[in-house]
Amino acid sequence: MVRKLNFILVLTLIVAIGVVSLLGFFGQYLDVAELVSHFRFLYFLATIFLVVPVIFVRNRVIEISWAFLLLLTTLPMVPLLLVVDHSLIPPNIERIKIMQANLWGGKNSNKAAVLDNVHKFDPDILVFSEITGKWETYFGTELSAYKFRQVEPRFGGIAVYSKLPLTATKVIYYGDVHRPRIETFVELNKQKFLLVAAHTFIPKYMAIRNGELEEIAKTTAASKVPVVLAGDLNCSPWSYYFAKLERDGDLVDTEPGFGLQCSWPTSVLQCIPTATFIPIDHFLISQEFEVLRRAIGTKDGSDHLPVFVELALKRSAGFSRQGPPVY
Repeated sequence: MVRKLNFILVLTLIVAIGVVSLLGFFGQYLDVAELVSHFRFLYFLATIFLVVPVIFVRNRVIEISWAFLLLLTTLPMVPLLLVVDHSLIPPNIERIKIMQANLWGGKNSNKAAVLDNVHKFDPDILVFSEITGKWETYFGTELSAYKFRQVEPRFGGIAVYSKLPLTATKVIYYGDVHRPRIETFVELNKQKFLLVAAHTFIPKYMAIRNGELEEIAKTTAASKVPVVLAGDLNCSPWSYYFAKLERDGDLVDTEPGFGLQCSWPTSVLQCIPTATFIPIDHFLISQEFEVLRRAIGTKDGSDHLPVFVELALKRSAGFSRQGPPVY
């Protein structure tokens, strides 16, 4: 009797994980499918942990079912689990270091920890989501080295702080919610690239988030210079809409090849610390860039971890696309 109950329990768990994993592939049809797609790392971990009861039950049906589940949950993870050598970069390049962080607005008062990450990575450019007026005032003196800046603390908050000159800077407000994003050209010696700093709505407002992702894709695809898209996109790499953003925006994700780098959440119910398990803070780039380094920062009081990239830009890439720079 006990053996039969164990068989039913383990098989039920395998089927349940398999169903939600499969459902995640249909995000373009169902909002609930889009939501469950973001938890693929948890499905993968659950499958790995299931090996213990699978061995204990010792049933051929269970073993075969688990093997199929392992394949189903592992395949989407492979690009993000692999770590490859990024050291063989041509010498004829320009390098740019960028860090982006969701500050968590007024809920985060750990200013010293935020600056610790800035000092640790020493980026050329900082992108902040959920910045408030108080954070702007604080950064006014603490980030004096970043002389070029654009800050919009309203409607969710977005900001760019840069040691490099910024030109033709715009704050774009999306839809009736006026969700702000920043589009600016970064001057890198005699080259330039388009930086788009965004913080899209949470998936609870799926149509709003997807609409802005579509608008961003049109912007990046139309750019005549190289592009970097940075920010909290409230979207995981396993989302249908993330893949659509890459495809329609002529962009590639910077995370593959550096191992899985989950940035959210740092706590459950805003009070129970946890290891992060979803990558929703991103850097997407155009083909003219090479990724030299990508890393996650340390906890800084926010519900997100900062993300850092070091990129390489070929000397001819700044004007490699035909025509003048446009949005």
